[in-house]
Amino acid sequence: MRTVRAIRYLTPLREGGSVPAVVEADDDGTYVAKFHGAAQGPRALVAELIAGELGRLLGLPVPQLALIEIDALLARSEPDPELQDLLRKSAGLNIALDYLPGALNWEPALAPPPEPELAAAIVWFDAFITNVDRTPKNPNMLRWHRALYLIDHGAALYFHHDWSDHLARSRSPFAMIRNHALLPLAGDMRAADAQLAPRITQAALRDIVAQVPDDCSSRRRSVPSSFDYAVVRVVPRVERGELIIAGVIVSCPTQGYLAARVALDAARLRALSPSTDAAEVEAALALIPLIAAGDPRGGPIAALPRGERFHWLVAPRSAMIQTSPVHTGLCDAPAAALDHLFERLVLLP
Repeated sequence: MRTVRAIRYLTPLREGGSVPAVVEADDDGTYVAKFHGAAQGPRALVAELIAGELGRLLGLPVPQLALIEIDALLARSEPDPELQDLLRKSAGLNIALDYLPGALNWEPALAPPPEPELAAAIVWFDAFITNVDRTPKNPNMLRWHRALYLIDHGAALYFHHDWSDHLARSRSPFAMIRNHALLPLAGDMRAADAQLAPRITQAALRDIVAQVPDDCSSRRRSVPSSFDYAVVRVVPRVERGELIIAGVIVSCPTQGYLAARVALDAARLRALSPSTDAAEVEAALALIPLIAAGDPRGGPIAALPRGERFHWLVAPRSAMIQTSPVHTGLCDAPAAALDHLFERLVLLP
């Protein structure tokens, strides 16, 4: 299983008790990270990994998994103290799943039902992994590009929380499968068993279990630098909340770096506010990189020390040009991080 390093903490997902988060990694991928420092502890991550890889072995639609390294520095710009604590406790290796942007929760009243064969396979799989958490109230399924995806397997394999008499219990019926969200839609369960059971061999199980790290809290790679960044926003009508992302400011004090890049989508500005003078807005935006660079053309603010210039640039404002809250990222080269953020946040349509 591949290992990636989280370089940006994007947003928490507060639907579950474990508070996973959407993060960007150093392979340019976006993931949902699940943390070993959460209340459920590392065993929930072990269940997530084993169950997810079993599902993929069976050909079921489970997002691809990865190990992800979390650095405690990512907690620095998180305003919520509980999330700060979670990130610090989760420093080291954690589990991540591919993020499915734009996915919808599976709702039986809205989504077309899965084929009976697929529904039966999912029910069989959840019975095998003793998954108690795919019920009508909380189906833990997503619709993405008109396909069904299975997520959130941290509550599965619950026997590993109590190993007493586990062999005998492994042969007992899994009664809670009667609450499964897809059971009413499932086809022939005997056919599903005949198709899926032969795929789960001892060798396959050993290979999957071998992917579980010995210590989810161990660190494997060092992170050379952290940086702070803010997004420049043009808000032509504050009362409507519409905005245009027009730039990025990056500060990396450990490398003595402060720089910004800006670009205005003038066509979008005209669409949102036809009466606004785009040239005037562009002239105001052009001062931001000059101030960041300490260029005298940026005016008296450009003469301030680097740290003070950054704080001035990201200070809250109510005028048309504003900045986002400051976020933290990790990088090897802050100039490359600025280029990456600019291309990803400003230039992408």
